[in-house]
Amino acid sequence: LAVLVGLGWDHAFEACTEAMVNGLEHKFDWNSKFGWQPVVSKILLALLLCGVVVPGWALYILPTAKKLKEEEEEVSDGSETESLAFDSE
Repeated sequence: LAVLVGLGWDHAFEACTEAMVNGLEHKFDWNSKFGWQPVVSKILLALLLCGVVVPGWALYILPTAKKLKEEEEEVSDGSETESLAFDSE
């Protein structure tokens, strides 16, 4: 099910970027002005998306993941210590 959802998002995102690139190409006519091909528009769009997503990931998701990993390590270290102490009695 997750693969189908992922493929659905991939198809929707590809259709959206294609529509945006074609719309921008016709509106601004960058190919005749600057010699840009549609692939340049796709690269700029990808960089813009990264510029929006990466800071949010770095500010919110990454610290939360690090905190959860540290808590998990503390819990696993504590349970090993308890089991060792229990076994020695």
